[in-house]
This record gives sequence, C-alpha cells and structure tokens, in this order.
Amino acid sequence: MNLGYVNRTSGEKILPGGKGINVSMVLKNLGFENQALGFTAGFTGEVLKSMLKAKGVESDFIELDAGMTRINVKIRAKEETEINGQGPKISADALELLYQKLETLQEGDILVLAGSIPESMPQSAYMDIMKRLQDKKLKIVVDATRDLLVNVLPYKPFMIKPNNFELGEIFGVEIKDKDDVCKYAKKLQEQGARNVLVSMAGDGAVLLAEDGSEYRAEAPKGTVKNSVGAGDSMVAGFIAGYLITDGGADAYRNAFEMGVCTGSASAFSEELATKEEVEGLYVKTSAKNDKGGVAYANYRFVRQEEHLPWCEGKLEGRNTGSCRSLMAESGKIADVDTYRKGVYAREQEGTTGIGEGIAIPHCKSAAVKQAGLAAMVIPDGVDFDSLDGEPVHLLFLIAAPDTADNDISCTEQIIRVFVWT
Repeated sequence: MNLGYVNRTSGEKILPGGKGINVSMVLKNLGFENQALGFTAGFTGEVLKSMLKAKGVESDFIELDAGMTRINVKIRAKEETEINGQGPKISADALELLYQKLETLQEGDILVLAGSIPESMPQSAYMDIMKRLQDKKLKIVVDATRDLLVNVLPYKPFMIKPNNFELGEIFGVEIKDKDDVCKYAKKLQEQGARNVLVSMAGDGAVLLAEDGSEYRAEAPKGTVKNSVGAGDSMVAGFIAGYLITDGGADAYRNAFEMGVCTGSASAFSEELATKEEVEGLYVKTSAKNDKGGVAYANYRFVRQEEHLPWCEGKLEGRNTGSCRSLMAESGKIADVDTYRKGVYAREQEGTTGIGEGIAIPHCKSAAVKQAGLAAMVIPDGVDFDSLDGEPVHLLFLIAAPDTADNDISCTEQIIRVFVWT
C-alpha cells in the first residue's frame, strides 16, 4: 500500500463482526442457539441484520433513528492496517431500552458483555448492567479492557477474558510467561472474578477456575490465516464446552480445552471457526476425557436439561429423547415413531448398556433412510441396567436401515472399539 496514492485491492470481503457478534456466530456454528443484542442504525445496520439472519443467528437489536452501524476496514498488505468507524450516537433512552431487554433474562442464562463502549454511552455501562442484574443469578462473561473490566469485578462475573497484554496493562507490568499470567490472574480472582481465562496468542492460554483448578495449554499447531475474532471464538468455545458438560466435574477443563481449540480454529481459518474445524482440532488435542469416553468428537451433544424421556418400559425415564430428536433432525429417519418403537423392542431383548458408563441403544428398521449416529452426554449419569451395573454417562443412539448388506452388530463393534481404544 502506497500512502498518498491511489491503491487498488486484489479482492474484498464483507463480513458481520464486532466482538459480541463474533461470539454469537461461533456459538451458533457450534450448535448453541443464542441471541445477539445491541444497537443498529442506517443501511449498514440492515445489512448486518440480514447477514446474521442468513447465518441463522437470532438478533434483537435496538434500531436507532440516526447514524449508521459502523464499518471497520482491515487492509491486508505488507502490514495489516485497521480503520475503525465511529458508529452512531446512543441516547439515554436507547440505553434504557437495552436495560429493559436485559431485565427479561432468567436465572442460569449466560450474558456476554464484549468490546469497547461507544463514547456516547457512559463508560460505566458494563458495571451498571451487572449492578442492575446482580440478583438474577446470571452467568455473566466480560471480555473488555482496563477499567471496563476492572470495574465489574465487585459484581463477581462468571468469567473474564483478558489477553496477556491486557492483563499486564491492568497491573502496569510486563507479562513474560504463564507463571506471570497465573500470578496476576489470581489477583483478578481475589477482586471478584470467578473464572479468569487469559489468551496468549501463539503462546497458548491459561485458566484459573473458581474451584481452585489451574489449567495451562500450548497453542495447537497450525498456520495462522486470520487472527481477527480468535479471542472472541475462545470465549464462545469456553461457553460451549461448559454447556456440553452442564457444569459437571470436568466442566472447566472441558470448557478450557474447547476454548483453546475454538480460538485456534478461527485463527487457522479465513473466517470464524466452523463446528467441523473445531471438532477436528479438538480430537487431535484432547480426544478423551479422564474416564476414557469421548468428551467432544464428531457427534452432536445436548445439555442435560434438554433431555426428554421418550421410551416406555425399560427405557422409560432414561432421557434419550433429545438424542432421538438430533437423529430425526438429520433427515435420516423416515418415520420417527416406528424408529422409536424399534429401539424399544431391541432394548427388551437385553440391555444396550455395555459398561464403562456407555450405552448404545439402536435398531435396524425400514423407517431408517440412512445410517446415523447421535450422541449425548449425561453428566449426572442414569441407570441403564448396564452389564457392569454402573450408570450411563455417554449414550450413542444408532440408526441402521433394514437392508441385506447392513449388519447392526458391526456398528456395535465399531462403537466398542472407538470408545475403548
């Protein structure tokens, strides 16, 4: 790029962005529904909403009467240059509308406050939000810098995510290594943060969890293509990993590993990480949990509160409904009710709880159009009359078409080898 002269691009790409938007898009990519909140204005605001809608991200923005949603330009040349727009002015009335929307959140909901505060808003906005919502028992994640971050600590955010440079700025020191990160992250915990996740770009990351655990990770190996949104992706991955394990015993370890892999997957991609990219990287770096079961691999997992009982008899109350729903959503089941009855009939022949906390309910049926596999984590476990008498924590639901060349026993053996190897 030659300053003072006409420069022509070799290509352009327009993407929705902003820290909060990035978190929403990555969560959606990972299979977690969420809602993006904030302000939009002008034709750029309309474009932003339409782009998010095209990506399947739900939004509930407050439309401002004047100005336009800002455009941030990133120029890739020998050096990367950023030109960030001002954005619209946000009135006190518009801010109050945002507060009212946030008041509808309920206990257990997760709220992410991310990015800088526009000059037209009070710089205490994040602190004001947390103060207003402190009795709602929300899990609030804050990804901001300096005073924006420090000022919310008395309200005990669920998680904060500075990077190592931002952490050093807060305390006026140079962070040299992970030992320094742990030392100063601990100080943020002492000031009120429940969990402190610190990203370190190519040097990995550190998590100090509220249960006293400390996790350190090196950055996964790969070629960095675009670092924009990597930190936001780490936040989304942490939330997804925590939700997958439903706050169980391994919640923070799993959340940390998912966060690191998701952030890296975005850095290794031209755009934000997809579910497949995250899964591939996760399997390479941490395919198994401590019990030998797969924590997160090429399967779709659901949270425990979403489980719905669907079988009768032996399977009644075994909470495999959401797993069946995942299978149905894949389009591989022609008749869900017939498939359900087939799984029930197979279970009557003998338990599919094969031991080691694993069950593989299945059936071979004409109602199945194409072979499929869905998986579900049950953090608290469920009685399944397993061969070893232990509760089931990991459930694989298998669908096989009733064709001459399909042998369900082969599928069972594949699952056994996959889980136990």
